[in-house]
Amino acid sequence: MHTLLPLYFLQSFHQVLSNSVRGFGKSTVTMITTITSLIFIRQLYLAIAMHINHDIRLVFISWPVGWTCSTLLAFTYYYFTIKRPYLNQQKQA
Repeated sequence: MHTLLPLYFLQSFHQVLSNSVRGFGKSTVTMITTITSLIFIRQLYLAIAMHINHDIRLVFISWPVGWTCSTLLAFTYYYFTIKRPYLNQQKQA
């Protein structure tokens, strides 16, 4: 609980950014980034962390690791695909 609760806001950011991208009709990309970060990266982290140290706290940390990766991927895609072209369009007008 002490590990998950302070970083739970990252999941909220991921949901907001992913749903914003879905609103622009790019749901396949958000599905791929979500699966990549919340499943593959988390499983990779768990495989490496459990190989180094068998501690249950490392399992609890895997959730914020997945949330952080998913938020960063969603923000990167949102910024470079949606926000940046919109800002360039505003400058030209």
